[in-house]
Amino acid sequence: MKYKIYLIDDEPIVRSSLKSYLNELGYHVDTFENGSSAIAKIRYDKPDLILLDLFLPDKNGIEILKDIQTIDKELLVILITGYGTVEAAVSAIKEGAYDFLSKPLEAGKIELIVKKALKTIALKKEIESFYLKEVNKFKDSFIIAEDSIMNQILGSLKNAAATNVPILITGESGTGKEILAKAVYYYSHRVSKPFISINCSAIPTGILESELFGYEKGAFTGALAKGKKGIFEVADGGTVFFDEIGDLDHKAQAKLLRFLQEKEIQKVGSTTLNKVDVRIIAATNKDLMLEVGKKRFREDLYYRLNVFNIVVPPLKERKEDIIPLCNFFVRKFCDEFKKELLEISDDLKELLLKMPWKGNVRELQNTIARAVIMCRGNRMKPSDVVFESTPDMPSDIESRPVAPLKEIERKYVLESLKKLGNNKTLTAKKLNISVNTLKSIINRAPSSAPIKK
Repeated sequence: MKYKIYLIDDEPIVRSSLKSYLNELGYHVDTFENGSSAIAKIRYDKPDLILLDLFLPDKNGIEILKDIQTIDKELLVILITGYGTVEAAVSAIKEGAYDFLSKPLEAGKIELIVKKALKTIALKKEIESFYLKEVNKFKDSFIIAEDSIMNQILGSLKNAAATNVPILITGESGTGKEILAKAVYYYSHRVSKPFISINCSAIPTGILESELFGYEKGAFTGALAKGKKGIFEVADGGTVFFDEIGDLDHKAQAKLLRFLQEKEIQKVGSTTLNKVDVRIIAATNKDLMLEVGKKRFREDLYYRLNVFNIVVPPLKERKEDIIPLCNFFVRKFCDEFKKELLEISDDLKELLLKMPWKGNVRELQNTIARAVIMCRGNRMKPSDVVFESTPDMPSDIESRPVAPLKEIERKYVLESLKKLGNNKTLTAKKLNISVNTLKSIINRAPSSAPIKK
């Protein structure tokens, strides 16, 4: 790969000699005599690396560096400084410059610093390529959305992912809120930066602030080391996911609100404010407006988080996803448990579609895991599955005739009696009623006709 370098210097001899030298090293070089012309070109044609003189006729190098960072803060800039301006160069590095070269320029040092910078760029591109592969793997492996409702949600999610706005994901436990949070991350431009997940109900209240913002040495008892970076600082440029945001205590809520407003962090024990760029995604199974009404969640924080809301429906309302999810979990657990790939029988599929799945996708996953362990053949049948709940009543119940409650009771008792070999004593014991009550129910005359709705 032939790297493209922009050289910005007002001295013709420096531009000419440095361009020739860098060309000999195999790089393509464009030269500019002032910052304005370079900035105009960078806006539509970004180089891999920029060599920038600290003193130029139109603007100084620090101002141009800031202009470059507003276009793309990932662009690497090496400053060229005159003799005796090393302090200014060090100051520029604090402003975001990659490194500096001092005049008179030395060939060996130029080559060393330029190669080091381009190696950093190559590593970044390698990381971006890796994350792109991870994105495709994630899309192929984890996003199961055959249901029309979920496809609409994914479409909205992709649109939101392209922005930087906070996202609030709401839905019952086990519906896959964290998977959708990761999907936002994988579909966004932040995918080459960290994704950090925080379970708000799992981190003790007393340490949450230091975990989020970091701390300085001696900030509190036990902070004896040199200090620690907080989650927001580590995730700079990336995404932080607050799971169970409804469990965040009021003090932490206030701190998070301020961060969302200012995009600044202040370490515990420090007076310095530092800007960080972090995308916030939050999820909860609670009704946050209800929590606001009960003064357990800040109303201002709710509206800051709820810029874009994704409501995840329960699994029982996403029938078209149930069998695809089952197939996915069968493949996953067959691979994990070193078993040959199992087929799901038609009668089991029918049963799976009737289940209420009160624990949603998490319950379905656990059910399939147990079934894969228990199955002895190559086809998974209803007898291989242990359900945590009973099937839902048929969906056409409202259109069917309704029998009187006493007749339903009598029918159930007679069926139980038949299953237990007509043993009245055993049946009464199983039903937790007396034998006399059992006989009374059995001898009850059936109604003449069902009640029509």
